[in-house]
Amino acid sequence: METLVILAAAAAAVIATILVVRTMVRAARPPLRLPHEDAMIEDEEDGLMDPIAAPPVSPIDRSAPILDLEPVERPAGKPADPRSTER
Repeated sequence: METLVILAAAAAAVIATILVVRTMVRAARPPLRLPHEDAMIEDEEDGLMDPIAAPPVSPIDRSAPILDLEPVERPAGKPADPRSTER
């Protein structure tokens, strides 16, 4: 019975060793990098300030006129309905 426990412990140690070795081999792969990341590292400049791509075009039309908004007045005596979308 003692021999069986020793063999089970030895088998567990061998399986654990195999799993550790396989994990280490997988970790030995080269790290994944973005296409421009190597160039950014070689330039030794601030990576946060180095533009990888052109900034996106803003969807806001800044040349449009600014409208002054005025509140809509409700008729007197008619309370506002809290479920209504119009306010």
